[in-house]
Amino acid sequence: KGDKLMSIPERELWRRWQQDAFDRVTTRIADPRPVDIKIAVAPASGKTFFGLLLGAYLMRELKLIDTIYVVCPTRAIRDQWIDAARKMGLTLAGVPDEVSRQSAERLFSNDKHGLVLTYSAVSHLYEVLRVRTGRERMLVIFDEFHHLADDAMWGEHAERAFEMAPYRLFESGTAFRTDGKRFPFGLNRNGAIEFDYEYYYGRAVRDEYCRETTFKFFDADLDWLETDTIEVGERVAVSGMLQAPTPWETMAYRLVRFS
Repeated sequence: KGDKLMSIPERELWRRWQQDAFDRVTTRIADPRPVDIKIAVAPASGKTFFGLLLGAYLMRELKLIDTIYVVCPTRAIRDQWIDAARKMGLTLAGVPDEVSRQSAERLFSNDKHGLVLTYSAVSHLYEVLRVRTGRERMLVIFDEFHHLADDAMWGEHAERAFEMAPYRLFESGTAFRTDGKRFPFGLNRNGAIEFDYEYYYGRAVRDEYCRETTFKFFDADLDWLETDTIEVGERVAVSGMLQAPTPWETMAYRLVRFS
């Protein structure tokens, strides 16, 4: 399967932070395994590309791994990883959340470069994954790892499944938990996480990789109405602006009219 992997994209196509992060984290590849790489990068600034880039480098250039596993929060994000990997010449198979163990085994074929699973799927298959992790050379990418807590099911099962993985990449745009719980794999065993690379929203906006977020405030007088329909073409005033509401076939809820 390594022969099917396309060449790694030229550095000129990488974003500046991806070049900086790549140079920094690849110096740690020779560390005693397991190698845990932790990056905090603003949402929508290119974490997916970076993760696949690192995986392709470990697989094609250094030949240190044979497979890539990506673990993410939702099925929609899972599909995004699969599509992004395809554009880089990587074939990653998506694992359904409720797949049986027998069906999962068929996904571990040599014609693929790896798998993409949700955290829910990992909880469902962690025993199977633990066996495979013990006998495969792999990079595991934990996308938005802030969803994991060491004393919750997703965190416990993720650690059980992948604690023997030789290389692990932890990525998040919001790398904290408001409930104060610790992350698995001892990421914040001594308090705050020590990141290998940080690239936050302010820099991403200045570099024009992310758009600036603005919050607009509206004032209005509210009247509660009880009705089951809205007339087509009825106009509702919102903060001095008139706009036509979407027609509804029926409405069983309370409606608010702005005036």
